[in-house]
Amino acid sequence: MGGGGTLILTGPLWVTGNITLNGGATIKLDPNYGSNDGIIISNETISISGGGKATGSGVSGSYLMMLTTSSSTNAISISGGAGAVILYAENGTVKVSGGASLKEVTAYKLNISGGSSVTYESGLINNNFSSGPSGSWNINSWQETQ
Repeated sequence: MGGGGTLILTGPLWVTGNITLNGGATIKLDPNYGSNDGIIISNETISISGGGKATGSGVSGSYLMMLTTSSSTNAISISGGAGAVILYAENGTVKVSGGASLKEVTAYKLNISGGSSVTYESGLINNNFSSGPSGSWNINSWQETQ
């Protein structure tokens, strides 16, 4: 998506292929989501740049999760955009640069540079997706890498 276009999600979305969001384009959840969360899943890479935004419904506590099953070193790349977005790349690398701002990110490997930030909000563990099973997680261990 590009050129200032807007995609309003009314339900979960599965994309077979790459997702590219740039040029001021926006993906957001329909207002009917209320405070619930939504999800976009891709089996390839996800790229958000050039003022592209991915946001919740506009109600506080609503988030859009963008998930990829890609194991690429560029599974998700985001620069200069975001919004109320949660990124998930269990098997790949997430690259955050150019002043991008995220609500949460989970990845096999994470690269953050260029004044970017990830702000983990309290309560994100209790996301309320509008469909599908719920779950929880525990951190067994972690380490910093170079």
